[in-house]
Amino acid sequence: MTLPDLRLLLAAQGVSTAGTGFSVIALSFYLSRHGPVVISLVVLAEFVPSILLAGTFGKLVDRYPNRRLVVVGLLGQAAATVLLIAAVENYHLVLPLALIVGAGGALAQPAVHALLPRISGETNATKAYSHSATVTVAAGLTGQILGGVALTAMGIKVALLVDALSFFVAAGLMAAIATDRRPGESTSPDGAPGQRPRSGWATLLRHRLLAASVLLNAVSVGTVLLINVSNVFFVTQTLRGDSRLLAALSVSWGIGLVAGARLAGTARLGPRIPAAMWGATLLLGCAVAGAGLIAKTVPVLLLWFVGGAATGTVGVASRALIRQHVEDSKRGRVFAAASAAVSTVSVAAIITGGQLVQAVGPRLANLGIGTGTVIVAGLLGLVILVRRQRSGGPDNTELPASRSPHDDRKTGALR
Repeated sequence: MTLPDLRLLLAAQGVSTAGTGFSVIALSFYLSRHGPVVISLVVLAEFVPSILLAGTFGKLVDRYPNRRLVVVGLLGQAAATVLLIAAVENYHLVLPLALIVGAGGALAQPAVHALLPRISGETNATKAYSHSATVTVAAGLTGQILGGVALTAMGIKVALLVDALSFFVAAGLMAAIATDRRPGESTSPDGAPGQRPRSGWATLLRHRLLAASVLLNAVSVGTVLLINVSNVFFVTQTLRGDSRLLAALSVSWGIGLVAGARLAGTARLGPRIPAAMWGATLLLGCAVAGAGLIAKTVPVLLLWFVGGAATGTVGVASRALIRQHVEDSKRGRVFAAASAAVSTVSVAAIITGGQLVQAVGPRLANLGIGTGTVIVAGLLGLVILVRRQRSGGPDNTELPASRSPHDDRKTGALR
């Protein structure tokens, strides 16, 4: 019976994500006294380990029991956060500790993505990814809302303590899970004795449709980060709103994201996953560009819902596509490489977002961001179309999805 394990994993994700959202908002406000550069460096610390250590962490996920790796990652994040409580007043120490927190997340994320199909069963994996995305979004929004209040009510050290406790609780929940993904060690991860395992990057580059789909997800995340930079200026300068409107836009986007994730989890996309990702990314670009073009409060709220739904669809579909077309023995490396691609685009978005808004203003920035997303998605869509035509149909030549040894057991229906 895997449903109890799935509930434990989702609970662990929810607790740790809420704790992170709780502390990130409080920490950002607290460090604002040191200027935007310090805040930017702390934010970038979340992504840098995923880029630099993708190869190493991917190999670990395809070699060692995944549940154990997730617990190790969470405990590392907890320990670093505890040290942050003592070091938060010295921002020179905050950055290396933030890097450790980011490294723990970079190890845990591909392990969770590879472990989920073992818990849910391969046939229910897409629904499981949908549930995971839903819990993550809801917990993140809740944590961020509470984190803004916590700094005033309790102080930064209490906020960090809550975050540290959330990591410890999440590690305990993961340790209680019975199901595990234990990659075989008798043969190489690629299935042939003595054969050198192919890296996640090599696997993606060898299969263009899969690579294009991963890049679509990276573009989607990059678009979100770019508009996050411009959002506060778009609200205050263009829409003439205040913090309440900014919160309303965040809630609208979050509700849309949950709806999109749920839709991707329940729709029977099958071989149409790449096309669905392409269409959703185009829709995201149109929504952002439309917000810049119309610049009216009510339409923007609706467009933000649409953009959130598109983002949720792309995120869940991307994980489902990797699960569908990558053998189980290779998934850790491919998930890690996909995460590194997203992180690379995220870093570029964070670095350039402020400069773009400063150069052209928030309204033109949103128009340009949306238009750029549509153009890039269109080009990647051509790659998907060409690949499908050459294969004579829906992606027949991609990697064969492996049959998990857990597929034959009875698994409860995911609801």
